[in-house]
Amino acid sequence: MKNSQAAVKTAKQKQTAIVVCPGRASYQRTDLGYLQRFHEHQHGLVHEFDKNRLQHHLKAISALDQAERFQRPLHNSGENGAALIYACSYADFLAIQQDQFDIVAVLGNSMGWYTALAVAGALSPVAGLSLVTTMGRLMDQQGSGQQLIYSWVDDQWHYQPEVRSKVMATMREIMQTYEQAELYISIELGGYLILAGNELGIRLLAQQLPPQPGGYPQIIAGHAAFHTPLMQTISSIAYQRLQALPLKPPATPLIDGRGHQWLPWATRVDELMQYTLQTQVTTPYDFSRSLEVAVKEYAPDRIILLGPGNTLGGPVAQVLIQHQWYGWQNKQQFTQHQAQQRSLVSMGLADQRLTVTGMQPHVIEHL
Repeated sequence: MKNSQAAVKTAKQKQTAIVVCPGRASYQRTDLGYLQRFHEHQHGLVHEFDKNRLQHHLKAISALDQAERFQRPLHNSGENGAALIYACSYADFLAIQQDQFDIVAVLGNSMGWYTALAVAGALSPVAGLSLVTTMGRLMDQQGSGQQLIYSWVDDQWHYQPEVRSKVMATMREIMQTYEQAELYISIELGGYLILAGNELGIRLLAQQLPPQPGGYPQIIAGHAAFHTPLMQTISSIAYQRLQALPLKPPATPLIDGRGHQWLPWATRVDELMQYTLQTQVTTPYDFSRSLEVAVKEYAPDRIILLGPGNTLGGPVAQVLIQHQWYGWQNKQQFTQHQAQQRSLVSMGLADQRLTVTGMQPHVIEHL
């Protein structure tokens, strides 16, 4: 009886949390050695990932992570970069203190959707690695077009609808003037618009949008026109190659790039497959909407951003400010709250990850 009461007491003390998985380009030069530094204890997981990669004649995850120097063509290629990010993110998820946090929902940004499938239990860890590697290779081989990023918030992270309207008008004008130009919204990322199109369209858009502080508009190097009709060929090939992908209903609620919830007791696997390999590949990914749904539906005590990197820190905070989470009205209030109470935790930052893992990073002499 005492043990039973203790278990109930422990369960009541848990904080609820939603987990957010990052997308492409989140593993950068400063993240080199991430697995070795933060996950020295995860030998079994990394070994299984390496074994799978070597079986397919691909460079081992551990070799990429422990390279002497960061090489952009090597570390950011589709088949390497996606797998490396996935491995770091999944290992981060395993490091969260499950006795302290009740994970109530999972979501991701763009490539992070594939990681979210594994984190939520809809795919095994190795099957998730196979999925991100296959999609990454297809992007290397068949990807076309480019992406461009542009901000539509001010320096206090207030949304500026007039800036967004100007961007949309400019896109329409370009496509009306240049018949061969193609432009689309790719990702709704908080206060950033990720726009995509063919090379002509993106080049013209970069020339015509007013310059902003921070170097915007900025063409994102090495990124194809993800989440647009230009990815239809990749979607078709992926659907053929991945028919045997062992998807199953998630064990934890999963929120996709439309804000739709895939629930453990109400998920049809064929529909989840279609969304993963077709819908989200060729249509816009609304990360802002997915986060809004997660916060409003589950009212978490913490939002945990998996590493590597902290690319989602700003966009997530901007969405939370828009919906006045904790009453936040601007960037300054968010910063003040974070200094006192870490409600948004980025595991890509050593000091913050300690609040959800309880583990100090391993010191690596040669990095």
